[in-house]
Amino acid sequence: MGDGKCVRIRGDKWLPDSQASRVVSPQKNFPNNTRVCALIDEERGRWLEDRVREEFLPHEAEAIINLPLSNLGTKDKLIWSATSNGCYSTKSAYHLLSMEAVVSEPGPSNPNAHNQFWRQLWSLNVSNKIRHFLWRASNDSLPTKKNLQKRNILPESTCERSGDNTEDTIHALWGCPMVKGTWWELEQCRAFSWEKFKCFRDLLQGVFAQNNSRMAELFAYIGWSIWHNRNARKFGTVTMPMEMIYTDAVQRLQEFHSAQDSPLPQEAAPHPTHWLPPPPGFYKINYDGATFQDLASAGLGVVARDSDGRVIAALSERIFLPTVQPLKPWKL
Repeated sequence: MGDGKCVRIRGDKWLPDSQASRVVSPQKNFPNNTRVCALIDEERGRWLEDRVREEFLPHEAEAIINLPLSNLGTKDKLIWSATSNGCYSTKSAYHLLSMEAVVSEPGPSNPNAHNQFWRQLWSLNVSNKIRHFLWRASNDSLPTKKNLQKRNILPESTCERSGDNTEDTIHALWGCPMVKGTWWELEQCRAFSWEKFKCFRDLLQGVFAQNNSRMAELFAYIGWSIWHNRNARKFGTVTMPMEMIYTDAVQRLQEFHSAQDSPLPQEAAPHPTHWLPPPPGFYKINYDGATFQDLASAGLGVVARDSDGRVIAALSERIFLPTVQPLKPWKL
């Protein structure tokens, strides 16, 4: 970031500590084409902190305020995020695409073992968000500091809890000394609690090898709680003491199983909601959103129709949202 005169606040990718890199905060005080320089005190070469905090969601405001500014009044510069020097190269693009392909479609040497592993994962009697978490962890696609450093979003990858190890998936969920006490409470894990696994998938395969479905399900909830607690701590929201994670995971698993066993209540059919078109010459916009706390993200959907009910435009997007924010009150 230079003087901010060439970068639009909304639309351009300029946020340093965000998976999407684009601003997702609801628009308040600035028109669409306002440049980033409107947020900068040119004389002092610093961010107008009060203005930034008023305009943006907390996690985006912190990312902006921590973004260093040039004191020389240099112009903005477009960079390629997949290299350390910001310059595009064919090699870096190939490497980036190759890494994404590995994450989305891992190729095992033993297809039968590969298929069995995924069948065991998706057949666990846990909530969908827990299975999805295990899938992401097994594919090494969680936003750990190591993965974010690979994408040049973070400058370093040191674990903030231990202070001296690289935070990859297996360290964040298993190897960090701060989480060892939690895993010790799961008795079936004690036999291999100090083993060093190469990746989370190897660890989960070891859990499946115990042939204990309840242990595997509880393992899944504990792992999710550790990751959720890590995110809450990182973004300054309410965290659960580590010594309570095991008890909380047991309770969550029991509640899920109880809900599965309980018959659904017979409720009266609700009155159908009828969509009404706008007056002639007008358009009606409907929108909705959902938050996914375990993934630190949210989903948005928008559809615009004319007075005849025809769809004029539609949009769906997944955004980075580390803190739970109400989506419906956002002004379009």
